[in-house]
Amino acid sequence: AGGVDVCNMAQTDSRLNSWVDYGQPLTVAEEAAGSAIDSILTDGGTQLWQHYLEKKAFTFAADTVLNVVGSQLKMCFVSFDPGEGDMGDGWTLEDEPEPGEIDSWARMHLPVRRPATSEDLGGTMQPGRQARPVLGESRRPPMSS
Repeated sequence: AGGVDVCNMAQTDSRLNSWVDYGQPLTVAEEAAGSAIDSILTDGGTQLWQHYLEKKAFTFAADTVLNVVGSQLKMCFVSFDPGEGDMGDGWTLEDEPEPGEIDSWARMHLPVRRPATSEDLGGTMQPGRQARPVLGESRRPPMSS
């Protein structure tokens, strides 16, 4: 019975020691391992990125050269349409169409008032009186600079 108690005590001690305190600082070996893993991952990522760029560089250069050469050829050989040629006597230019009357409901459409002259009124204007100004004109003298 005494041996059983010793085994139970050993198991109890091993359970207590199995707890890991993650709050304590890393040991030198753990720091070295972390640094080695970080270095391996950084160098591996750099090599993968370099390989990716080398693979893309050729296709990019080829596409760019094709676009430049194609553009140069298009500028040298501009397409030309000779038209229909002689269409006969039945084909002539049409008369220019007459513009339609402006709709009175059209936006920003205002009739323009012209100044009345003595001839328009049959000479009934009094001497010294001026006709009414056109819309947008002012009776004020122009401002001097």
